[in-house]
Formats: sequence, structure tokens, C-alpha cells
Amino acid sequence: MTGLPATQGGWNAYVAMGSTPAERARRLAEAPEALRAAVADNTRTFFAVRKNRMKNQRGFIDLGVTIVIALAALGLLSLFRGTLPTPAPVELPLPPPLILPTIAEPELACLSDEAYLRLAERDTACRERVKTLEGIIRATHIMP
Repeated sequence: MTGLPATQGGWNAYVAMGSTPAERARRLAEAPEALRAAVADNTRTFFAVRKNRMKNQRGFIDLGVTIVIALAALGLLSLFRGTLPTPAPVELPLPPPLILPTIAEPELACLSDEAYLRLAERDTACRERVKTLEGIIRATHIMP
């Protein structure tokens, strides 16, 4: 029995390469008993996937046709985009102002210089973010 596979993957390939069902059954009978059920399952799965793939290819719309249809749809959308009604602006009040808790100077004394600078940077970034968001709301909505 020289030349036969040593691993399950090898047996899977060896059995699946049989040209007829009878040839595959003969090859499966040569597989070690411990691997035979797994190799049989793999072979059934392989041919089921192959059959399904062939069936799908027969009913498959050519990719080129799909791309042409998609491009045509995008072209039509771009033509009608200018004629579609624009949504009316929505009235949206600004959220209440952000009030951060204050920290007294003696409470900050225990912080290192680096920690104090990071805290100041964080507060500045938070305030800048609030300004940015308020600017977006003012630019895109009607103020009450």
C-alpha cells in the first residue's frame, strides 16, 4: 500500500479525485477505518457544493450585466436628484449649556504638572467640541 495518503486531508483529496462514484467508493474502502466516516462526509460535502455551484452558474446573471444595470440606476438617480423635493428644515433647540463641575485650587495641588496639563487639555477639548456641535446645529436647523 505504498503511495497512499497519510493524512485525512490526503485521503479527502484521493477519494474525491475518483472519476466515477464506483471509483470513489473503491478508494474510500482503502482509507483507514478511523478516517473512513470523516472522508466519506467530506466527499459528500465536496460533491454537493460542486453540484450547487454548477446549478447556480447556470442561473447566474453575468457580472457585466449587473454592473451595467447598477450604473444605469445610478445615472437615473443623478438625473432625478435635482427634481426631488428637499426636506424642510427642522426646528431644533440647542441643548442646555454644558456646566462642568469646578475644582478648587487646593484640590488640584496634589496633581503633578503633567496631570494638571492633561486635565486642562481635556477641559479645552470638551468646550471646543461643544462649540463645534452647536455650530453644526445652528447651520443645519432652524432655531426656535
